[in-house]
Amino acid sequence: MRAALSISSILSCATAALAHLGDRGEIGGCGSIATRDAVVLSSVKAQQLKRNARRNADDYHHGPIQTYWHVIHTNDTVRGGHLESETIDAQMDILNTNFAPTGFSFELGNISYIKNDEIFANTSVLENSTYEAIVAPTHVGGKDTLNIYTTSWLHVAAVYSNGNDSVLGISTMPDEEAVPIPELGDSVFVLYFSLPGNGGLGPSKSGVEFQGTTLVHEVGHWTGLYHTFQGESECDAVNDEVDDTPAHTLQPHALTDEPICRANPNVDSCPDLPGSDPINNHMNYVAEECRTEFTPGQIARQHEQMYLFRGIVAEGYDGPEA
Repeated sequence: MRAALSISSILSCATAALAHLGDRGEIGGCGSIATRDAVVLSSVKAQQLKRNARRNADDYHHGPIQTYWHVIHTNDTVRGGHLESETIDAQMDILNTNFAPTGFSFELGNISYIKNDEIFANTSVLENSTYEAIVAPTHVGGKDTLNIYTTSWLHVAAVYSNGNDSVLGISTMPDEEAVPIPELGDSVFVLYFSLPGNGGLGPSKSGVEFQGTTLVHEVGHWTGLYHTFQGESECDAVNDEVDDTPAHTLQPHALTDEPICRANPNVDSCPDLPGSDPINNHMNYVAEECRTEFTPGQIARQHEQMYLFRGIVAEGYDGPEA
């Protein structure tokens, strides 16, 4: 519960985008929160799969991951959520550029448009009504297919008690029990104005313009990564199950006026544990200009998680060691 309370107190640069949408509430953070019990359970399942599961070679997916976009909108304008194909293409380029070191790539299969005024205005992703009206009729493929939904507001009750507040995005994990959100139907949701150029809206009145790394962060979850500040204590040595992402706290990064990678590149919020804070990591909460990397340990985890739980083989990966 500590993680949820911390996240709900953090505002990211997303708040500036409210200049386009009106003063509705706070935006910040990500809804993909894993409890320690869920992390342990998922780790045990991964070890069991490595020992016991053997698929036929034909059961594995090689090559680009087919990606389907589902644009929830209220009218045919950009402000109404109707993303242009050029904006989606630009976001796909950003996704592929940032995932290139991992050996995974993504290929756009199709774009669908879903007109639903009520759910566009407030997508409560943990309610069955969202799944039944939006996800179930439109979701394409199985666990080896990426489905992305865009909307204007994402309320996650587990993160924000205030119904007027929104997260930037939310995603399932390769092992659905790691972040159990069956209502998502194994999908990624992001706010449409988190796409590059604020989803085609252009810079806000304050000059803030999103760079498209919100989706990189959420697909990081979809490929098996936790937040780098994962844990239920302020400085959790177990952290995100990855050895080369040092443990750290959240707030020093999210609450600086200047991006932390410029303001304090050597910040160490857990001085009693090894390493400085991973301020350039895609899975941290930092300004977009700071998010530039997945670590070798994170990439190794992505390879294993995708292989075991999604049957997707990264380029150059030969499978996990038993």
